[in-house]
Amino acid sequence: MRLRFRIVSRAVVVAAALAAAFGAALAADEQPLAGHWEGAIDLPGTKLEVQVDLAAKDGALAGTISIPLQGARNVPLGDFKTE
Repeated sequence: MRLRFRIVSRAVVVAAALAAAFGAALAADEQPLAGHWEGAIDLPGTKLEVQVDLAAKDGALAGTISIPLQGARNVPLGDFKTE
């Protein structure tokens, strides 16, 4: 149970970092970064695949994250800014 919490915590940190990076790039370029983004977190004995989908919505970014190994599908990302 403790390992599962650590994995989810790392995935949330990665998602927040991705959202912040995309938000900073959006502010610099004034171009939406809508699209599908994939990556992985290297863990002992496995890779945790992470998929992030971003879309422009009402002048801001909206997004979801999926972590297939965790059974998480299209979980909404919230509270990130494009400033």
